[in-house]
Amino acid sequence: MKTIRLLTKAVTVAVALGASLGISCAMAQAYPNKPIKFVVPFSAGSATDIVARTVAEAMGKT
Repeated sequence: MKTIRLLTKAVTVAVALGASLGISCAMAQAYPNKPIKFVVPFSAGSATDIVARTVAEAMGKT
């Protein structure tokens, strides 16, 4: 019984390690690789527009 639990834990750790390595490789890609379009469906000068412009400016810096 203890052998089965130990084997189960070892397999679980191996799968988790393998999954985390795959994620780190996927995160290495440069995204987005072209400019994005940020659409705000409200009129210019509204509070939503001002917040969207502030967010867009911060997004452009990173």
